Amino acid sequence: MKKIKNIAFAAALVPVVLLSSCSNDYLDRAPSTAMDTEVILNDPSLVPSTVVGTMSMMASASAWGRDLVVVGDVVTDLVNTTRRNQGTMQDIEQWIVTTNSTDAASFWAAPYQIAASAARTVEAAKRLLADSASLSDDEIEQLYNSIATSLTVKVFCEYTLAQYFCLDYNLDDNNGGKQHTIPGTNPTKVGIILLKDRALGNSEPANMSSLEDTYTFMEQEIADAINAYGKSQNTCMLGAADVRYYPSITALYMIQAKVHLAQHEYNEALQAAENALSNLSVVGANGELISSAENLIAAYGATPSSEDIWQLNYTSQDNLSANSLNTLFGTYGFSPTPYAYGLFETDDIRRALYSSSTGSAPSSESGSWCLKYAADDGVFNVPVLRVPELYLIKAECEAALDGNGSRAYATLYNNLISKRDTTVTEENFAARYPNLVASATFQTYPANGVAQGFLAGLMDEYARELLCEGQRWSFLRRNGIALSREGSREDQDFRSHFMNYPLCRFSYPVPFVEFSTQQWKDGRPVDLAGNPIPGQSKNWQTNAWDEANGNNYSLQVELPEEGFDYQNQNDRPGVAIE
Repeated sequence: MKKIKNIAFAAALVPVVLLSSCSNDYLDRAPSTAMDTEVILNDPSLVPSTVVGTMSMMASASAWGRDLVVVGDVVTDLVNTTRRNQGTMQDIEQWIVTTNSTDAASFWAAPYQIAASAARTVEAAKRLLADSASLSDDEIEQLYNSIATSLTVKVFCEYTLAQYFCLDYNLDDNNGGKQHTIPGTNPTKVGIILLKDRALGNSEPANMSSLEDTYTFMEQEIADAINAYGKSQNTCMLGAADVRYYPSITALYMIQAKVHLAQHEYNEALQAAENALSNLSVVGANGELISSAENLIAAYGATPSSEDIWQLNYTSQDNLSANSLNTLFGTYGFSPTPYAYGLFETDDIRRALYSSSTGSAPSSESGSWCLKYAADDGVFNVPVLRVPELYLIKAECEAALDGNGSRAYATLYNNLISKRDTTVTEENFAARYPNLVASATFQTYPANGVAQGFLAGLMDEYARELLCEGQRWSFLRRNGIALSREGSREDQDFRSHFMNYPLCRFSYPVPFVEFSTQQWKDGRPVDLAGNPIPGQSKNWQTNAWDEANGNNYSLQVELPEEGFDYQNQNDRPGVAIE
């Protein structure tokens, strides 16, 4: 992440560091003094700078600095490691899923903490705007801009949490929708803990919402953010060195498309995607994708490219450690699986991102590793949202609405595949991409979870375009596609082999430290053994425990069993997490 040039708003409940210099730009100040959080949040000239601190939190290893970028690929069939005894993301790769998993606990906590930070900014800005008579026009503009930017970050965190800690929205009672419910007379699928008007205080209850309420809440926040962007009369972060280092109206529309797509609201998702495409000029893009391997590799460097909508910015001053993406795909030995690498056509320029031996990346029997993130001591930016995914979203909506690829084929060929595959033509397209032709049928939640036709073609294109970025996970879940992990490297088999496991029915459990009744009653965090941690106050987002109603959260998820084929047998073995 770019060095903080104003404040370190590390969490919602800790002091904030004010940075100052002779510059008037609050995004360009040198360190000076420490100030209390409340001082910052009551000064209209300083509230906008808290957005910088929120963005710094996104770059942590447990957030989009590492885990939340790649977990969706590591847990499926696209990325693994050549090192046997390497502990980083080991539980994730090996499907060791328990309430005591430190990996899952880290990417549960990080989005909540970021959302809390964003909520504090929104709360402060709204409170100050209530007395707008005392504010200058510039301060009013900055405060609305802070609300819009913070809400965009917040809803992105909430959407991400729903992808990993909730079942798929589209499950019905016949295919597992009742497995994971809030207790009561009318069981419903569990959503996430919602921070509605503000960040929660240190001793306030935090109860799970329903999944339906979760998505309704996100939609309202998006509407509020659009309104705030309008009132600020700016559609990107004011004063930013590069608007792509912060979310913009373009990013917000893309997130809106994802939220609607997760609910199979295809018309609304398509409109949101179109809105994002029509606002690409806000982030300096024109929709034209890169068509040379050299330029594509350069696009993942330290300078934003024409394909970036939102990215996290690192500099040489950030001292990237072992807890970052470059080390994960460097000395830690993570790289695309042979299956993933085999998806690329010979003339696909994206293949160059995974087939060079430069840098300190480890050798691999498959001949592939990831150049999207620089070598161990390199500098790079982390992609959060990119233009190519917009075309994939648009094509998915069109195929779902038409039931075939009649419109989606043209969207993908004209905007994406013809730019990436240097020798594809309209004449040879059908031979190379038979599942992406106009006549290919599209059916979500296919029988036995096995993708066919245009759905299968889209699944592969999501893998090709977004490999090592984790986005295919949500596609598999919302479309009811089963996961198979088969094959191996010569030096290390996958630790978990199974066939046709229904990902839409899976969610990670809320960590034990979040729903421990001892923690709830004592108001103190606990370690993985349930023992209170001395000298620590309770985490603000603590708990899925609803003591007033006598209910506690219970996760009923059957984990895949080694070597089991879920398509051919009805009795699914596995471990239920209670």
